Amino acid sequence: PGEIGFSVRQRRKSLTPEALSIEIDSNEMYRNTKGTYMMFWIKITTGIKRWHVLRRYREFALLHKHLKKFAKENPDMAAADFTLPNLPPKEAKLSFGSSIDPAFVAERRTQLQEYVRSPLRQTPSYPF
Repeated sequence: PGEIGFSVRQRRKSLTPEALSIEIDSNEMYRNTKGTYMMFWIKITTGIKRWHVLRRYREFALLHKHLKKFAKENPDMAAADFTLPNLPPKEAKLSFGSSIDPAFVAERRTQLQEYVRSPLRQTPSYPF
């Protein structure tokens, strides 16, 4: 009387940086009782799947906080010369009227796009 056994080995696919695209393609202004704020549309494409998500600047700041903590707790990232990019500033420079000034928003969108793309250029593949 023998037992029939088998093992299932799940193969993880690697996603190369070339197959992953992140683009902040537009923004929308919102108002609530506390004031006016900008949200950014982020398009993420893996070649197979696509997501379109809407995020505020403070969500980028929270992501940055978590990434800093993760990088500090994972020595492999330091060994791989991973450098977390700087998050663009929250406040508008004096040359802009406010954080909803169209020129400031366009500059911020470009900076945030660079912020989310920078780690992708430093990583050879992603185990997904």
